[in-house]
Amino acid sequence: MSQYYKVANLDKKQFFSPVIFNDGVKLGAVMNGIHPYVLGRLLLADFDVDKPIKKFKFGYWSGDKIAIVGDESGNEFTDQQEKFENVGAELFFSFINDENFQELILNQLKTDNQYYARIGFLVHQYTDKAEGLKRFLIRNFGNNWEKKAKEVWEDKKTTFIELNF
Repeated sequence: MSQYYKVANLDKKQFFSPVIFNDGVKLGAVMNGIHPYVLGRLLLADFDVDKPIKKFKFGYWSGDKIAIVGDESGNEFTDQQEKFENVGAELFFSFINDENFQELILNQLKTDNQYYARIGFLVHQYTDKAEGLKRFLIRNFGNNWEKKAKEVWEDKKTTFIELNF
């Protein structure tokens, strides 16, 4: 059996699974796909230490202890994961206005119906936080974006693993 990896900020007690970005979670997929783009932006250092950084903006994790951890390894994260906040969906919503991120996500959504459906479901799961994502979907897929997502949901082949990303 192989491990499934997550990205954890051990100082802020936050983590996310690459699944939210349609990336793999096994060893061969670590640091491949969209999540390295997001992680890179979180780690960008701005040496103006007096300047506060808004949550999930560039540099928000800069200087923190970050680890990519497997679910079978005994460590600070896996031993206390219930004390960590899963911030995957919030990261997705925070980056949806970033043009490079949009391009990366759009490529995934156009080529993977299952991911399209999961992201559509994310809009429904987080209605109060997903307005930017909803606008993005309407702009790129039209007002009927929801219909396509529901068709895939009804097909019952979509698995909604870790919908709390």
